Amino acid sequence: MKHRAALALAITAASAAGLAGAAPPPETDLLWAVKIPLRDGVRLNATVFKPARQDRPLPVIFTLTPYNSDTYYPRARYFAQNGYVFALVDVRGRGNSEGAFLPFENEGRDGHDVVEWLAKQPWCDGKVAMWGGSYAGYDQWATLQNLPPISRRSCPRPRRRWASISRPRTISSCPT
Repeated sequence: MKHRAALALAITAASAAGLAGAAPPPETDLLWAVKIPLRDGVRLNATVFKPARQDRPLPVIFTLTPYNSDTYYPRARYFAQNGYVFALVDVRGRGNSEGAFLPFENEGRDGHDVVEWLAKQPWCDGKVAMWGGSYAGYDQWATLQNLPPISRRSCPRPRRRWASISRPRTISSCPT
């Protein structure tokens, strides 16, 4: 028991020492409850992470997901702290998006509309990429089948047991 307490104290001290010398990560600004209109009148909900005090349009990366978007926040902050705008978009009928959730039914058409809408926002430079695995990976393939003219990149990431969720890949890992 005594050794466990000493080990815990050593780990805490080492962590505090490491954090004391580290520069704080860049700040991010959030746009909550952004409503993205679709061609049929349904509105999807998005949370947009932007670099703090963004002074010029930037590329946008987005994830179209049926999952609880809170799990994506660390990844979204990572991209926003590294010069991208990141949008977490709830699929139709999930989260705070309108409509009925019909798995795999509307994602391609809705993804196309989201790409087009994002590309026209004042904080976007017209370049839009999608990111994510599992259902969000499927959403990318479905969106690409609808050939949005604005879309430039897509990074479907298959789930692997050994894949690290805590180490985000950079946009440079996307195929050109």
